[in-house]
Amino acid sequence: NLAYKKGIAPKALSIDDKEMMSEFVEGKHLKKLSRKNSKILSKNIKKLHSIKARSKVMDLKKLLPYRHYSLIQKANHFKSDLALTHNDLNSQNIIFTDRVMLIDFEYAMRGDIYFDLASILVEFELDGEYFLRSYFKRSRYDLKKIKLYKQIYKEAVKEWFKKYERGDF
Repeated sequence: NLAYKKGIAPKALSIDDKEMMSEFVEGKHLKKLSRKNSKILSKNIKKLHSIKARSKVMDLKKLLPYRHYSLIQKANHFKSDLALTHNDLNSQNIIFTDRVMLIDFEYAMRGDIYFDLASILVEFELDGEYFLRSYFKRSRYDLKKIKLYKQIYKEAVKEWFKKYERGDF
């Protein structure tokens, strides 16, 4: 319910070890973002990343198979930007109403914010400049790290689809 308190997720009605039921939210899933929606989404992702929560940290080695360890090694050369991350920000987990709501937090845990940011850029086919400037404001961001995390995200999605097709979920 921490995301609900930040105004970025529906209110949780029940939570247990296996699932979370939340209030129904009527809205749209978009494939493309206007500048306005891009800015609102960046602010909501920033709010998510500001939530102080204790959880395990996402392990890229568990996310990607061994053949992608070179990507993980490259990621390890960058400074970690750890925060509470959603880790599944595909367009079906973002609802646009008069505001933007995030849903489906089953993979949420502490991780590098660049994973979430890269997922938005990939999912919405954004060049990134406007979205990233909206997110970081005056802070600097690392374009090389964004590019790497876009690769990591794309490979992770491929792996998720392979698992889904095999029925491993």
